[in-house]
Amino acid sequence: MANSGIISCLAALFVFMLELQVLFACQCGMPKHPQTSFCESDYVIKVKIIEKTKFKDPDYVEPTDDALYPSFDNIWGGMDQYIPEAHKIKYVAYVEKVYKGEQYATRKTKIEIETSASSGICGITYLKEGERYLIGGVLDDDTKEFTIALCNTWIEKFEDVTKSQRQGIKRFYKKYCKQCAIETGDIFFPPGVPAKMKRICGYPPFNRPENDCEKNFSACVRQVDGSCGWMKNKNYKQCVKARKDQKKKQRRGKF
Repeated sequence: MANSGIISCLAALFVFMLELQVLFACQCGMPKHPQTSFCESDYVIKVKIIEKTKFKDPDYVEPTDDALYPSFDNIWGGMDQYIPEAHKIKYVAYVEKVYKGEQYATRKTKIEIETSASSGICGITYLKEGERYLIGGVLDDDTKEFTIALCNTWIEKFEDVTKSQRQGIKRFYKKYCKQCAIETGDIFFPPGVPAKMKRICGYPPFNRPENDCEKNFSACVRQVDGSCGWMKNKNYKQCVKARKDQKKKQRRGKF
């Protein structure tokens, strides 16, 4: 009885340590503008999720260091069910449109997309059967298979993609991938820099979703003078004005 109690305690401690590992494992950088995500992706497609299944990764090798990973194979059906790296999710998706990567995906065909079964190690676990998504991602370097992860995949419910973003996907993002760059924060150029050398748009990443005017309504494009700047359409101008007015009200409220 004493031994079984000790083993149970060790097993519980082991699971707790794994949960801590998962909690701090997936840490992405700054939020990216959709144009940056588009340019960095191997493929950008509109899909409908048909099937979602969880499976044990056949390539997963169980740890052999008993000091770090004690053997509890006879407890709770084996400990590998608690190890995030041991499982994956496979999505079967129907490709409705291909915006980038025609050599990798074909319209009106089914593809398989894999991800980790744990969001703690950057798995994308929340896609639902029957829903449509815009997915931009990179192919696995070795297998050239479709794999997705939180830090290197652009995913939006397609119904949430704004009209301006759809225009960007179809017309502007690809055109200006090599001409203009988007950097996080405010961008300042010293006096005398030629307009054609101003090839960066500053992107403020910490706005609330409704105030993210650059993401929702604009793209970084060449201006008339040859510099790169945000496309100033009607929706973008209205959004920027509303954002400035809101900031003014917040400042007044502090005094």
